[in-house]
Amino acid sequence: MNSSNEADSSGPVGLADAVQAVLMEKIKRLESELERATAIAREAQRCTLEHVLRPLRARETVLLYFGEQSAEEYTAMLQESFSDETARHVMRDAFFLNGSPLNPEQQEALRVALRERWFPR
Repeated sequence: MNSSNEADSSGPVGLADAVQAVLMEKIKRLESELERATAIAREAQRCTLEHVLRPLRARETVLLYFGEQSAEEYTAMLQESFSDETARHVMRDAFFLNGSPLNPEQQEALRVALRERWFPR
């Protein structure tokens, strides 16, 4: 009877050890997945528009909009195509050629030059 008591007492202990081992392995996997997800989130944060534009702004670099839309029309298009947040970040760093001190002929000459540079035919 002693040996059956030992078997009965080792059974639940053995099961508890097995369950604990399975749970520990699962915890390790989840921790690993969390580390990976955290790394992905950090990389995504570094690649956000705000984090890309901020250092450019510090180097006196701005976005030049040389199209024909007004700032309001362009903002609405950005909000519709992307998001309010993207529009806010872009518009904070955008300079509109229409608002420049250049006369209309100079503005048009600059538009033509820029279109030829970025949109060659």
